[in-house]
Amino acid sequence: MSSPLSTETTTAVDILAEPRRRYVLAAVLERSDAVPTARSSASERLTVDALATEVATMEHGRQIVSDEQCRQTAVALRHVHIPASD
Repeated sequence: MSSPLSTETTTAVDILAEPRRRYVLAAVLERSDAVPTARSSASERLTVDALATEVATMEHGRQIVSDEQCRQTAVALRHVHIPASD
């Protein structure tokens, strides 16, 4: 008999069901692996536009993507996938 999934597990699965969110997570994890210190300086922070470019390249399977593809991805990240901070 299996136990029911916890609310946290269900939420995580729901969040990661969206491919674009998995790409965001992969880009952030890849970036954190490249930074040798636990805390990055402001100049090393990943902007939404830079993240959008990385996500767009993953989505399209190419190293070079158009400005329009990056713009559309950035809009989706800002309005759908990345929570706003206060």
